[in-house]
Amino acid sequence: MELHETLAQQAFIARQKRRRRMVTICRILLLFILLALWEICARFDIINDFIFSSPSRIILCFLSMVKDGSIFLHTGVTIMETLVKLLPCRHHRPSGRHSVVVQQEPVGYTGAVPCHAQQSAKICAGSDSDCLVRQ
Repeated sequence: MELHETLAQQAFIARQKRRRRMVTICRILLLFILLALWEICARFDIINDFIFSSPSRIILCFLSMVKDGSIFLHTGVTIMETLVKLLPCRHHRPSGRHSVVVQQEPVGYTGAVPCHAQQSAKICAGSDSDCLVRQ
């Protein structure tokens, strides 16, 4: 069975392709405008470039880290830390328990990070004896 498109269908498809192309162009243009504004604001101290940096400095730093290979080490360490922290979170709740209470407890100052930024999670499924504490 052959499928013949009418002129109206062909015009509709052409409009849809043109619209899709325009949306893609606008998205790319918006990205470049935002990056340019970010760069300008960082260079003219409109924003604090210590906190927000600038796209050019980020690209130069990234290329430097790729060149010396340290980006791969840092990425591997970050992934490993994430997996190590997430895997112990799997806590099988005994059957018959219907509530899980999550409490945040502050941990003392251990280095450069303020104590309010470091917290341990205390996950309870019923009584205190069923708690899983992770630091």
